[in-house]
Amino acid sequence: MSRTEPAEDIRWSPDPGCLEDWPLVLPLDGLGRIIGRQALDEETGRLAEFALLAQVEYRGLWHDVALVDTCHEEVHLHQFAKDGQEIARTVLLPVRDISDVGRGYDMAEKLLIVEWEAHVRRWERGR
Repeated sequence: MSRTEPAEDIRWSPDPGCLEDWPLVLPLDGLGRIIGRQALDEETGRLAEFALLAQVEYRGLWHDVALVDTCHEEVHLHQFAKDGQEIARTVLLPVRDISDVGRGYDMAEKLLIVEWEAHVRRWERGR
């Protein structure tokens, strides 16, 4: 019986010199806002990186609640407490090619908006 070698987990990341950054501000009436950036591949125009940060206004200042980004060749969620400390990090999707970035962006938008109240509760409780 022969042993098969595990498939190599090859991840993808864009060439930073070939990206065009676009800022993003999405107000969510009565809830807060999502800010961030989208980086498009200059040659193809495809989404190559992103960061989406959910924030709530508290005592006149904006506070980070949850962040979904594509650093480290994966799409992952960071969750924060009221004191600004990161309390959780969850990998949502490994980025193996540029199409995973687009799929991850769709996941991120849905996760941040649909789970808004749960993220804010976690932020308030610090766990």
